[in-house]
Amino acid sequence: MVKWPFVPEAVALSTWIAWQDTTVEMGCMSLMSGSYKLMDVRDIATLDQDGWKKKVPDLQ
Repeated sequence: MVKWPFVPEAVALSTWIAWQDTTVEMGCMSLMSGSYKLMDVRDIATLDQDGWKKKVPDLQ
């Protein structure tokens, strides 16, 4: 779970909901199958916007 700086991890929940049909060209969010297995996201703080690049540089 990505850490929010002001919420204890045990009660944090993030979600993304598309309110309209979107395409890649519109900048919709996409996920890589199995990407959750690539790194331990508990160590990436939300204030460090490039933190994932340090953990998984091959995905850049």
